[in-house]
Amino acid sequence: CKITYDRSYLNTSSLVLFHSRDFNAKNLPDHRMQDQRFIFMSLESPTNTWMPTHGSTNTMFNMTMTYMRSSDIVIPYGSVIKSNNTSPEVNYAKNKDKGILWYVSNCSPKIRRNFAKDLSRLVDVDIFGGCGKRDPCKRNQACLKKMMNRYRFYLAFENSLCTDYITEKFWKALDSDMVPIVMGASFEEYQKVAPPLSFIHVNQFTSLEELSAHLIQLQHDDGAYNKYMAWKRNFTVKVRSFPQEAPCLLCSEAQQRAHKRPPYNLKEWWN
Repeated sequence: CKITYDRSYLNTSSLVLFHSRDFNAKNLPDHRMQDQRFIFMSLESPTNTWMPTHGSTNTMFNMTMTYMRSSDIVIPYGSVIKSNNTSPEVNYAKNKDKGILWYVSNCSPKIRRNFAKDLSRLVDVDIFGGCGKRDPCKRNQACLKKMMNRYRFYLAFENSLCTDYITEKFWKALDSDMVPIVMGASFEEYQKVAPPLSFIHVNQFTSLEELSAHLIQLQHDDGAYNKYMAWKRNFTVKVRSFPQEAPCLLCSEAQQRAHKRPPYNLKEWWN
């Protein structure tokens, strides 16, 4: 299997991958072989991906490769792995003397910024980055890890409220022994991919006051807080910026017997 940027191989390739952020409707292949699979690929949400969904470009793709679980090739930002952890029980609340942490560089969209601002009036929220205080660690990983160890919660707010859009910020919070407070995909979509009882979804609560009351309880009740960490006895998480197995998945697909695939209606599927 060979993966290449060399367009001279276009007429002999089983798969042709189109990255959504680099898509140029004026620079498409002149010819398409019969049964050749054109793959739409994106790790960004539809909100942050401009694609021409009119005319022939809307139906040119007959395969998809995204974080969405309905994709032909699924490339998630993280995953849960079953483990046999035999280590003694850990009090994950120990030495966590701070409430909520949020690292954010992009101040948009307003919905998450305003939600965090309103929440901070009821509970302690420390915001660092472009929308908050200056980062005290300045990308120093040792400093960052030490600081994260002091917080019980992390605001894993996505920049888009889209189907299955659960990015590395959620998985990194789990991996850093914090309980992620999430806004993005639906509660049910998080449930399908996350460890059991591992996160708090803002939509589980009817008001900010109800959410803040729950968080305050967890800040003062180590036993209740540790229930959100009980999954670590049976599972670990794997964080991925771009899944290492993605090339292998492509090669596996390329070696499958070619068969005619119906085109996607991108405007309907990717929204």
